[in-house]
Amino acid sequence: VIIMLDIHSHILPAVDDGAKTIEESLEILKEMYRQGITDVLATPHFYPLEDNLEDYLSITRKAFSVLKENTKPKKVPNIFLGCEILYYSGISKASELKHFTLNGSCFLLLELTPDLINDNLFDELLYLKEERNIVPIIAHIERYKTAKKYRKFIEFVKKNGILTQVN
Repeated sequence: VIIMLDIHSHILPAVDDGAKTIEESLEILKEMYRQGITDVLATPHFYPLEDNLEDYLSITRKAFSVLKENTKPKKVPNIFLGCEILYYSGISKASELKHFTLNGSCFLLLELTPDLINDNLFDELLYLKEERNIVPIIAHIERYKTAKKYRKFIEFVKKNGILTQVN
């Protein structure tokens, strides 16, 4: 059995900058299926300094339920719930990280901005991995090439086996 897993998608209807309607979500899922994707993680954005956790969880779980209900008779990939969380200083010690892992696993999809790439980020990535047993995955790593420490970041990622996702 071959599994083709998409770990970063914005397919939940009307949640973030992804699919706006359930119809759009279904079209995206049908196209994924046509391309051979067997499993997909819905990873809506969470911005910790802007979003309310309870509201976010309520909205995303409801949208996920609606999407799953509407996919039952259709040929689409299996859908799981995750999150793309924006990194912030102190994230490695946050108690609520379990809400943001990919389908309740140990994997955490982290979004960055070029200005967030610094030595503190490196320390926190190692802390997540070594102390919390959380496997960070850096989302769309190709977007951060304007960061002052990009080369150092790439070397750090390679040296420490940090997982990355590329669009």
